[in-house]
Amino acid sequence: MWNFSSCVNPLLDRLPRTIDQTALQDSFLQSLEAKRLEWTNGGTTKRRRTKLTITPGKSVTEELTR
Repeated sequence: MWNFSSCVNPLLDRLPRTIDQTALQDSFLQSLEAKRLEWTNGGTTKRRRTKLTITPGKSVTEELTR
């Protein structure tokens, strides 16, 4: 049977025990700034919607062309 802790513990032992708080904060702020730039500077562009003219009482379906 596979034991998760036996695989993870050697990896965790290789990580440093003490964490530099300023480096952690700087890294976190850099990642937040990168995400903010992605969202605000055209990471996703809004597409303009086209107005559809539909007769009242009729259903709307996509016509398939073959």
